Amino acid sequence: MKGSDPVSSAEESGSSAEAHLLSLAQSDIWGEGGCRWQPLKGNIVIGRPLGSGRSGVVCAGQYNSVPAAFKCCPASARKKIVNEIVNEAVIYGKLEALQGNEIPKLLDKGILVIQDELYVVLVLESIQDCFADKLGDRESILRNELTIEQRRAAIDVVGRIHQLGVCHGDPRVDNILFESDGHNSRVPKVIDFAFSFADSSTDEIKGDLAEWRSVLEINF
Repeated sequence: MKGSDPVSSAEESGSSAEAHLLSLAQSDIWGEGGCRWQPLKGNIVIGRPLGSGRSGVVCAGQYNSVPAAFKCCPASARKKIVNEIVNEAVIYGKLEALQGNEIPKLLDKGILVIQDELYVVLVLESIQDCFADKLGDRESILRNELTIEQRRAAIDVVGRIHQLGVCHGDPRVDNILFESDGHNSRVPKVIDFAFSFADSSTDEIKGDLAEWRSVLEINF
């Protein structure tokens, strides 16, 4: 699927229907502190789907000629689902110090019309997961291929998220990717913060950590 090429504003799109959709979105979709979500600007190309979940689909693509992953949630989805995407954008802000290292960088967020449907979109740094092309169950693949050092490195990433007061809220093997550093090492990056929350209590952080340890089958 491909976004309007390029997409900059409802006025520039030349479509009254698109302008109407964008106007509705700006009145209904809010971020933290009453910050309106604006139409995505720039040269946007959305390509093949990488995966899908409860909030929509993640697609490969390019954002201003930079490889990116587009997390696209239909604006017509239940308000609870749309709010999860809004929450995820807020959490990326809370974790700004970790972006590009422990977690993907949030390149942009906004609203976008794709094939005549309005979407709420997060534009994220593209991560090349080492295990993306392997056949079989991801849980089994990680169990068989990850070293104890790599598992500990993943837990360290989770710990740095916790140090900033954020609980991930959805510990699953699908929510941690391992990217090659070019030297036969696998660098963990945590993704998907739809269920995350800030200002976590000590007990909440302990519970989140325990779940991640269980997911990664590590005890220390």
